[in-house]
Amino acid sequence: ADYSQIELRVTAQISQDQKMIEAYQQGQDLHKLTASLITDTSRQRQAAKAVNFGLFFGMGAEGLRNYARNTCEVDMSLSQAQQFKQRFFDSYQGFNAYDQQQERSRVKRLTTLSGRIRHFTKGYASLTQALNTPVQGTAADIIKRALVDLGPQLVDTKAQMVACVHDEIILEVEEEQAPKAQQILQRVMVTAGQHYLTEVPVVVEATMADNWAGK
Repeated sequence: ADYSQIELRVTAQISQDQKMIEAYQQGQDLHKLTASLITDTSRQRQAAKAVNFGLFFGMGAEGLRNYARNTCEVDMSLSQAQQFKQRFFDSYQGFNAYDQQQERSRVKRLTTLSGRIRHFTKGYASLTQALNTPVQGTAADIIKRALVDLGPQLVDTKAQMVACVHDEIILEVEEEQAPKAQQILQRVMVTAGQHYLTEVPVVVEATMADNWAGK
């Protein structure tokens, strides 16, 4: 089972961008929404995915172009990247204000939504660090909370946790107990996320298969 767009959901909660929050409350795909905002069509989801992850974590236009090509296999010119960036910030005003606030701030301490602290003893946090640490740190807090809460809930199923990969938890369980274990896993993961994301719905997608590749 893995969290659906957890880093984007955490970003929506932290930045308090109302367009993003309302999109998630209405069950929308944020990548498709961004695609429609920057390209006038929701079909360019892959390009929007690059824009979302790139700009939410402080990339400039050139960095966005390189990230899109190397990570998402999407080619865009520098002028397109600049245009996408402008449209993105025009569309997500709440995040734009949050981004500008973080850029102006000179902080030596960043916190996640759980209150976990990252100290900077030499210099100040960069914009990339200021945007990245609270989001990825909170996403890590969520899945760690799920891992702690999950063990006691699985006792009756005899399921074993065999891996935790980024935002995904993998269980191994006897086939007849798989549906029950899946239900428990999803419930525990959602509850862990809701502890920190009070305005943004938490979605967990789960699959049963004979091996990890089957997912």
